[in-house]
Amino acid sequence: MNDFPQKIINKDGLLFFENGDEVQLWGHNFQSNLYWEYGFRMKHLGIPLDSKTLKEMCDNGMESMKAMKSDLIRCHLTPSDFTDAEGNLSDNLWLDLFGYLISKARENNIYVAVSFLNHMDFTLIEDSFIAQYSREEWIFDPIAVKKSQNYIQQLINTVNPYTGIPYKEDLSIATWEIINEPEYMNWDKMEGNPVQKSLFENWAIENRAPYNDCYYENYQYEVVLDYLNGMAALLKAQGATQPVIWNCNWPRMIVGKERIFDAISDSNVDAISFCVYPGQDEVAVPFVENPEDMSKKNFLPFLKKCFEDYYYLGWIKSKRFEKKAKVVYEFETMYAAENAHLYPAMATLFRSLGVQMATVWTHTFDCYAEYQGGSHILNLKTTPQKAVAYILANFAFKATERFSSFDFSASDLNTFEGGCLSIEKNVCAGYYEGLYLNSGNTEEIDELHLGFIHEIIGFGSSQYVQYNGTGIYQIVISDNQLKVLIYPDSSFLKNPWEWNKSKDPVVLLDSDSSHFMEISLPGFESIEFQAKPGNHSLTLNKKLAAA
Repeated sequence: MNDFPQKIINKDGLLFFENGDEVQLWGHNFQSNLYWEYGFRMKHLGIPLDSKTLKEMCDNGMESMKAMKSDLIRCHLTPSDFTDAEGNLSDNLWLDLFGYLISKARENNIYVAVSFLNHMDFTLIEDSFIAQYSREEWIFDPIAVKKSQNYIQQLINTVNPYTGIPYKEDLSIATWEIINEPEYMNWDKMEGNPVQKSLFENWAIENRAPYNDCYYENYQYEVVLDYLNGMAALLKAQGATQPVIWNCNWPRMIVGKERIFDAISDSNVDAISFCVYPGQDEVAVPFVENPEDMSKKNFLPFLKKCFEDYYYLGWIKSKRFEKKAKVVYEFETMYAAENAHLYPAMATLFRSLGVQMATVWTHTFDCYAEYQGGSHILNLKTTPQKAVAYILANFAFKATERFSSFDFSASDLNTFEGGCLSIEKNVCAGYYEGLYLNSGNTEEIDELHLGFIHEIIGFGSSQYVQYNGTGIYQIVISDNQLKVLIYPDSSFLKNPWEWNKSKDPVVLLDSDSSHFMEISLPGFESIEFQAKPGNHSLTLNKKLAAA
């Protein structure tokens, strides 16, 4: 990306870089700075909890991000990692790792979308303010709001020790999102909470309104609007210029919350964010206790419903949100580590809804990838076909016009901008200005209009490559030279969709076996060799003209 980093500006509901280019960023949720990441995914494997280990993990993750052509990280923060009961910062390992992550992203020309407020299963500082309030109270309790503002103000004014730049002035931080997946105080919870009940009673008296659930919706509107405008004003007053995002959660979140969504649309925040998880509705609740293999299911009808149905995600296209930029804070295929076709369809849906930034949940780091099973896994080595589909989806996302029609059908074969996919064969392929990608064997489904080739990222065989290994390969063509990178063979030892909390691996990575590879590029003689994981340099010979 030229002139990185650039200031990002909101113009009437669209994000632009300062040079006038439209913002189109694609990447990962990336969490080397979260105690939750360590506690949930690493501790049981005996991985050391120290700065050196976690920084190396971050470095390795950045290398993977670049290999996957990503240019955006979403980094949500859990303040219980580094704040006290009043929201004051604690100078500890996790705050330091946040600074390190920002610095490494900056070095690698990767933008970062920061989400300030979240709380997860692992609490490091027990008396941290965030752990003392419910998610509803983060918005509806005035004391919780003041503590949150204290924390945010201190954080954005902190000078990153690795860059020497205050966070609020670092343009590699693309956006500020206030809360990850906010929840709202409903009538029943309010009635059961003495503090909240008193607040609403006082509001009703001041506004000469009856104490009932109908007028409570007006109260919700005012509280949410005041909260959003207050947070946006705080960031602006402190000199932070990045667009401010409000998280609108998942499809159908708007049901029963029209007045709350009115407050969001009427507020001064620059953008709204949402998530999409095909398959999440099809597993029992709680989903972590009810794993199910979803890799081969057809979720195109679900994506179509998200586009067309107002209560799913159709509301995003309504006039009242036309002045808000659109962001996908999380997306993923549910319990589908072997799905190699759905990401491009999701990328097309996002652009059809006007989205400019999207981040998958979540980056699977190499240090534990071989041992991870469960609902969300994405790694270059352990989920190779899915990884190619992710890379392809990035290019489809950037090639698709905003607010284009989402025309995917439930039939097997579908085309999208620059590519095609097959549900039955679980594969996608794409061509983008000399880059060819295939997430599996594509000879039978390839309907692309191809030109010159300067790079191939693939799995299995295509019209250009014959290969029966089970890892990704990358082929870069330069003059008469080929640079070939072969990733290790990958095979599942256990069902990848089942949660794994043992020290036994889920995936076997084989860096020793070699496989026959034939590369056939237009205008050149075919090359055949035994391809072993690693780097290979080969010479291309032009075909002799026919006599």
